[in-house]
Amino acid sequence: MANGARSITIFAVPYDSGHRALRMGAGPEHLLSNGMEGVLAATGHEIRSEVLQPTSTVRAEIATAFELCGMIAKRVHEATASGRFPLVLSGNCNSTVGVIAGLAGVSPKEEVGLIWFDGQADFNTPETTASGFLDGMGLATAVGHCWAEMVRTVPAFRPVGEENVVLIGSRGATQAEKERLWASEATVVEEQSVRALGAQGALGIP
Repeated sequence: MANGARSITIFAVPYDSGHRALRMGAGPEHLLSNGMEGVLAATGHEIRSEVLQPTSTVRAEIATAFELCGMIAKRVHEATASGRFPLVLSGNCNSTVGVIAGLAGVSPKEEVGLIWFDGQADFNTPETTASGFLDGMGLATAVGHCWAEMVRTVPAFRPVGEENVVLIGSRGATQAEKERLWASEATVVEEQSVRALGAQGALGIP
């Protein structure tokens, strides 16, 4: 491999709300079928890819999402432990829970940090959501605010500390999400701040 290149394993998780190739779930395989591996390989990286699929025969948004998170956790752990860089392409933001668990399993004593770029805040819980969309709870789940029983099915998952979270964007946050964010220790960089101050200024980087 070229100097500075790494071995990369791409994990495609082509599901949205438990359904394969639906809406955002079509994205991962679209990227793979349109040359993503070749583009990365051309820069000197050694590339592997794998499409993850749930084994359960019944598709249910919550159960399928957490089954996929468990699979992601195991694959990310294996790739990272062997020195490969795991690149996860997913149709839902809540797959982050599996990535966090996979990284935490490799370095149990190290804290995982999270930079969340999103037009939505994904900081609802089952008690505050008005849409019922599980993916709107992705960040809240990642910091341990909800789905406590379900995350126990994800190997090695432990919540990310709020103080280790930076949320960039969130223009679509509901009032309930904004109030929860204000009460948390997460750092929130709103879209208008980036537009007004630039990325460095909004993040306070000299």
